[in-house]
This record gives sequence, structure tokens and C-alpha cells, in this order.
Amino acid sequence: MAAVLVCAGLAGCGVPRTALEMAKAQAAAKMPASDDEVRARLRQEAADWATLAGLLKKSELGGIGWVDQGFVDLVERTAAVAQREADLIRQGQDDPARNRAVWTEFTKQWGQVCGYLGK
Repeated sequence: MAAVLVCAGLAGCGVPRTALEMAKAQAAAKMPASDDEVRARLRQEAADWATLAGLLKKSELGGIGWVDQGFVDLVERTAAVAQREADLIRQGQDDPARNRAVWTEFTKQWGQVCGYLGK
């Protein structure tokens, strides 16, 4: 905790750059070919968005400058939506066409994360 407070007081501290690199990789992902691959990717989205939410709460020297709490809240809500989608897939209550639309939307959102963190 003391390290976070010290880092927060120094110029050049912020969210780990890993968050931006992760978002770039996710935004560049191509649509999987099969329905099963889309399902697998959507199940992974829940973990990826949760990881991003965790990274946004960390601070490190050389990190990305100030990140608005509203943005953090939005990422946390997206993580919850991703978790619900993963749960639907695990329960066998998903629809392949909807899965593709949801995956496309998540990919767009990763692009928005890149834009925000890369500012």
C-alpha cells in the first residue's frame, strides 16, 4: 500500500502498460471460424475483462497516466456482461449468431479501450 501511495505521488506513475498491450491484442483479434471457437473466445472474454479491471486499479512507475474512475466502472460492468455471456455458454443457452454479434461488440470495445489508454 505504501508503494502505491508513493508511486501515486510521483510523476510518471499510472496503470501498467500491460493493460494497453492487452487491449491492442484483443482489438486486433480476428473472428474465429467455427461456432465452437467463438464460444471458447467468449468464455475467455470474462477472464480478460476481469484482468483489465484489475490492471486499471494498479499503479506502476512509467505507467499510463490518470485513468478516470468512470472508465474503471465501465470496464467492470463489461467484465460482468462478459461473465454472464460465458455462463450462458456453459449452460448451453447460447445462440451462435448472437455469440458472433457479442464477440464483435467486445472487439469494438477493446478498440475503445486502446483509444482511451493510448491517449
